[in-house]
Amino acid sequence: MKYYKLFLGVFILLLIYVFIKSKYLTVKIFILEKNIKISTSTINIPFEFIPLKDSVNKIKFYFKEKKQKKFILPEYTLILKKGQKYNNEHIIKVEDIRHRYSKFYVSIEEILPTRKAKSFKVLSKKQIEKIFQLVSIKEKKINSKQEIQTNLNISTFSVKEVKSQLIIPTVSVEKTKVVEEKEKIIALKEKPDFEIYVSTEEIKNKYFLADKLNFRYYLINKNKNLSYKAETNFYLKDSFDNIISTQNYKFSVAPSQIYEKFIQFEIPKDISLGIYYIQVITNINEKKDTRNLGSFFISDSPPKISLTKKPNIKYKMTNTILVEIEDDRGVKNVDFVEILPKSNQEKKYSMLLIAGDKKTGLYSYTTQKITYKGVYRFYIQAEDVDNNIVKTEIYEIGIFK
Repeated sequence: MKYYKLFLGVFILLLIYVFIKSKYLTVKIFILEKNIKISTSTINIPFEFIPLKDSVNKIKFYFKEKKQKKFILPEYTLILKKGQKYNNEHIIKVEDIRHRYSKFYVSIEEILPTRKAKSFKVLSKKQIEKIFQLVSIKEKKINSKQEIQTNLNISTFSVKEVKSQLIIPTVSVEKTKVVEEKEKIIALKEKPDFEIYVSTEEIKNKYFLADKLNFRYYLINKNKNLSYKAETNFYLKDSFDNIISTQNYKFSVAPSQIYEKFIQFEIPKDISLGIYYIQVITNINEKKDTRNLGSFFISDSPPKISLTKKPNIKYKMTNTILVEIEDDRGVKNVDFVEILPKSNQEKKYSMLLIAGDKKTGLYSYTTQKITYKGVYRFYIQAEDVDNNIVKTEIYEIGIFK
């Protein structure tokens, strides 16, 4: 009895642990110990984001006053592998602080593989007021042409979770000078830095004619200053590299942003059966990126069988059973399979096409006289010209006089 209670207690604790664990995001985000840069017009907050598993996450910064939220663009949609670091600086205009004294938060939403969201406080109202006071001091000293040198200490704030933590350490702000012309020169020298990601999880190994093939395409601009103009071509090709269908898109991606596109190909009804694949070609800043997604097989759709109506099975009489068969390329044969009541052995009989054609036809089978009482059991089996075989459920019909 004692051991039973012990095991029950351990089991309950395990369930609680799993429940709590499922609520936490498996990511880490840090406000770095590097300088928060403050000028008279902007505040740059550096941060580092690290996922603990392969995932797609959206990061948003916002001010909160009572129940209202004011989001500060840009948002960051990141597709990262486990342990891959993402560093950036979030820029806040001083105007936003002037018009909205409030607490400053960061929101993390896991889009894939699951949908979870968490919000953490970055700066408190008092800390924002100190920053604003510092900005005012800098403005006064700039106007009087005095040298700017001051420090702001922001107390450490940390949130720890099982697999998620936010750590905002002490931040020191030192003398900074914003020179727009110099930033433009740096932006021009910045090398193209982007990443292309194609989600192939939705692509199946086998498709039927008239099916729809879906996947997602992402182009991630990792530059902080450069915008990209890109053109992407998506090709559905056969094993001989013949183009079956194509899609073309032209788009631009702002700095530190992501372009996302949902791609859908409809499998034509009149193409040959066989192996096909998707090719993706992206042209960006005179660079060409080509990648072939995994191959898949396109097969004929299997036949569709429908019982026209529930048959009446009469004792010591013959009974006719009718079914409708549809297939986009044609039916080869249709069998009526009777299941004997005592031995459960199966007896197969060919059904006769009495109306329509091989693509859409009405098939018939007339049983022998039923010499037993109880339940009559049978199913229908159809095979098309491409050897796709389909069976119905086992029908059980009561025998009556």
